Amino acid sequence: MHLQTHVHKTPHLFVAVILVMLCAAVNLAVADSKPNPAGAATKLDAKPDTNELYHEAQRQFTRKNYELALPLLQRYIESAKPDSSKHNRLLNAIDQVGSIYFRVKYDPEAALKFFKSFYNDKRLNDAEFNAIEEWIGAATDWKRFGKLPSEIKSADQLYLLGLQYYNKGLDKLKYPMDKGGNADFHIAASYLVPFIVNFDTDPRIGEALYYMGSIRRHVMIDNLYWTENYYLKETIRRFPHTPLAAKAWEVMQDDVNFAYSGSEGNFTPQSMQDMLHQYEKLSQPKSPGKEATP
Repeated sequence: MHLQTHVHKTPHLFVAVILVMLCAAVNLAVADSKPNPAGAATKLDAKPDTNELYHEAQRQFTRKNYELALPLLQRYIESAKPDSSKHNRLLNAIDQVGSIYFRVKYDPEAALKFFKSFYNDKRLNDAEFNAIEEWIGAATDWKRFGKLPSEIKSADQLYLLGLQYYNKGLDKLKYPMDKGGNADFHIAASYLVPFIVNFDTDPRIGEALYYMGSIRRHVMIDNLYWTENYYLKETIRRFPHTPLAAKAWEVMQDDVNFAYSGSEGNFTPQSMQDMLHQYEKLSQPKSPGKEATP
């Protein structure tokens, strides 16, 4: 009888064991499929791969996905290490962040806050540090002079008045860096900056940028910042391989060489020479059959 009972119970016990094993396997599989918060935190806290960051930022910027590109570019600038073989990358990222703040978000205040955080960054070479200064200077310009004058709302009026006073200032110059035209240049800037800020797609925007680059060589709102080079570079960046770009590059080259020259000669840092060469290529006329340099 005992043997018979044992024989009848064994199949039930076997089935129970199988069910327990199956449940354990299912629970293990479910556990494995769930995200690991600790692991996820570790990945988020890990230092980013700057190479991947840069390339992904460029993909998003090229696609005009600026909301995605901006934080990627900012993280790249914050984490990039000095690398002479990739010296143009950091310069490019700095200019792209500035472009998003200025031309997409219209937020010079946010640009000032971001770029000022790098003002004493020891990683930056001369060209990168100067680029930071250029965007700070331009943001200061936009904050002070970017609003439309109360009596003028027309793009034509702003541009023509700016040009009128710019030419008056030029007529008073007796030598290249003469200060004789500064009063007229200052008035010209009060019309040209709001024109640039508020009428970004106007076909005369290139000329306005060039005039402001010339003006800021004479009238410096803050001599700590190399503001004129923002306007000259922006002229070249937005209108590459044109006579206007070539003219802007000539002025910028003269400005940089003047800044690094003294009684004992010219001491332009290599990074600034590289920057000038980069913009020179952008300013030169396109060779027949070749596409413009991106």
